Amino acid sequence: MKSRHKDVLLFSGIFLVLFVFFYVAHPLILFDSDDWEMCSYFRRPLPMPGGYNGIKVFPETLFPILTEIAANFVYPIMKDYLMSLALVFAVTGALFISIYCRVFALLTRTIMDDKESIIPDLLAVCFLAFHFLIYKNDWFSNTHLFWSGDVTCFIHYVLTGVFNAAMVLWFMNKAYKEGDNYEVKPVGIKDGAVLLAIYFAVFSNMFTNIILVSFAAVEIFSVLLTKRKDKNAIKRFMVSRWYYPAVLIMWAFALVIQLLDPRNADAKKQISDKIGIAEITKSVISNFTSINKMCLLIFAVMAVMFVVCVFRKGEKVVKTSEAVLLVKIIAAGFFTLLYLILLSAVSGINYVGRSDVALGYYFYMFLFFMIVFGIALKNVDGKESGLGVVLPLLTFVTVAQTINSCKSYRDYNDFALTKEQVYSIGQDILNQYFAADMSGAETMELHVLPNEERDNTWPYTFYVGDAISDSLSRHGVISKFIKCTVIYDRQKDEEFKVGF
Repeated sequence: MKSRHKDVLLFSGIFLVLFVFFYVAHPLILFDSDDWEMCSYFRRPLPMPGGYNGIKVFPETLFPILTEIAANFVYPIMKDYLMSLALVFAVTGALFISIYCRVFALLTRTIMDDKESIIPDLLAVCFLAFHFLIYKNDWFSNTHLFWSGDVTCFIHYVLTGVFNAAMVLWFMNKAYKEGDNYEVKPVGIKDGAVLLAIYFAVFSNMFTNIILVSFAAVEIFSVLLTKRKDKNAIKRFMVSRWYYPAVLIMWAFALVIQLLDPRNADAKKQISDKIGIAEITKSVISNFTSINKMCLLIFAVMAVMFVVCVFRKGEKVVKTSEAVLLVKIIAAGFFTLLYLILLSAVSGINYVGRSDVALGYYFYMFLFFMIVFGIALKNVDGKESGLGVVLPLLTFVTVAQTINSCKSYRDYNDFALTKEQVYSIGQDILNQYFAADMSGAETMELHVLPNEERDNTWPYTFYVGDAISDSLSRHGVISKFIKCTVIYDRQKDEEFKVGF
């Protein structure tokens, strides 16, 4: 079987597994106020200085497009609004992550100079599994690097993080192939597509765009350092690799817009117990110490195999280009982590401890170990080394430990509710609107779950009724907008067995 056919078969399988995970096992169901408000909110597709979430062009454009597709093409067939949206979210999440894995496999093929074997594909499977295995320590409700507290955060953090990481892998592969060849070529439509991708990546989320920004900065700095005496080479680099300066220029603009974002002031008002850089750093250290022990063992095995390989074959086992790439990965990962710590300290919120934000620095850690392991699996002449005999076993152990159902993963909500509870709560809300719409009412009372510990500000705010009504009317689920008064009903706690 040709390598291309094997790749198509493997990554089709990855897509199918991820789709089942996101739709059947842990469906992405609308739940809280943010989900209902953002799912139909169309913003201008441009950065908005002084606007709320001014830089979040990509996620706030993608979210309503997905719900429009679901409402217009899936809902008429399924007749289930919540699961129609969940279907489209699952397809999107599976597609993004499958492409992410595919680009990783292409990078490893390039580095290993391996066009035929299944080794890069197996490495991609392990790479993906680590994202799930990393936090799998408890019997129930384990999070993972693709987990978020609601659908909104899944799109705003997970998908934007995966997109930025995939961009890094693509640029890394391109840079490794081209080396020091700074040939200036005419720009065309393909370059326009790259520019658009950079635009989406940078104007997505200040906690995820750093993944790409760090790598671009390291690439530029490395050339400035190594070619400092050759100004012509630096100039040719900047012109031929124009996308790196473009990333930094856009990011500088995004920083300015973020400083003008009124959400900054709102967030500070909502936080009564801010934490500083020392506490956040301790949290990061705690995060690393909570890594699944099997995951750590596998990383250790990879490192040991690399060391064994070096001792057996000498220094020639690592090419200069491979060593340079590993240094760049370490540097980009360090700057990503440092930035996230500083940004979390400025905001006073421990964002860096969130799994969907931690994806940024764990991505570089995974990438480092996988490339080191890949180097150990080949000889200097590009042929497989004897150490490759352990790869199928290592892949099996990694995947088996990841899908072990004795330790389950958490469903997509901040309150550790089951998918059945989330669906029932959402369906109850919809039924109230259906009843009001059928009766021709202009106004209605929406009874929702109370949360007195948070002064009834979450998961349902006082304005959630109008947000839901607006989304449902836009999607044609109800015939018109119905003005709502939100009632926090304790009977809902008993009905759905929820204890906030």
